[in-house]
Amino acid sequence: SPAFSSAAAIGVLLNLGYYGMLYASTLYFRTERGYDALATGIALLPTVCMAVVAAPLSGRLTARYGPRLPMTCALLLGAVGFLGWLLAGPETPY
Repeated sequence: SPAFSSAAAIGVLLNLGYYGMLYASTLYFRTERGYDALATGIALLPTVCMAVVAAPLSGRLTARYGPRLPMTCALLLGAVGFLGWLLAGPETPY
């Protein structure tokens, strides 16, 4: 079905963006900030915790409203978050 194929493709794109961001942010904290492995993990903890909160919430929203609205909102929110990383530099506060 076209609706399922579109939803699956958007899900793949969201996951690629998220895991790519985790990889890039790990390198950022290690090389630009000089964090050790533990500090890098702690710095990334809010991102992982948000994913744990968002997964069941998105399931409920999808059951109530269908996949189009939650996925559109997730794409827009993710784009804003990923664009925020463009401003990060060595002197950017945590």
